[in-house]
Amino acid sequence: MSLIHEKMYQSEELSRINLNEYFNSLISDILDSYDINFKVEKKINCQIENLDMRSIVPIALIFNELFSNSLKHAFKFSENACIALDFIQLNKTTFHLEYSDNGKWIQPMKNDSFGLELIEVLVDQIDGKLEFSSLPNTKYCIQFENEKIEHSQF
Repeated sequence: MSLIHEKMYQSEELSRINLNEYFNSLISDILDSYDINFKVEKKINCQIENLDMRSIVPIALIFNELFSNSLKHAFKFSENACIALDFIQLNKTTFHLEYSDNGKWIQPMKNDSFGLELIEVLVDQIDGKLEFSSLPNTKYCIQFENEKIEHSQF
């Protein structure tokens, strides 16, 4: 959360954050906080120039949760870890985020997962649709509408 706020305050416009730079900074911070003994290949394709404030924080939190879950659960038996993010704008107001990893997930001991519940709540917060698949790789697709806030409202 603090990284989101830091990037927003460094930006000339609060809603215009370099999301490519942001996701790469977040990845570095997350990797620094985990004790992992494998290299992670990162493929970030973010073609979004600006996003309204209503969407920036939930998207960042979703990515944080997904990336952290991959590190914790997907790469126990893998030496070639790869995590990919594609974040694109489909039209004037529709956005599509696709997150995937090439790991072999270890099933959690319990069926209910706070992390997955959190992701669903955050997707609901932006009125998005979430799709999940695990074959051949773990993939989350989120599509949502983003009505840009006019600057005169600030």
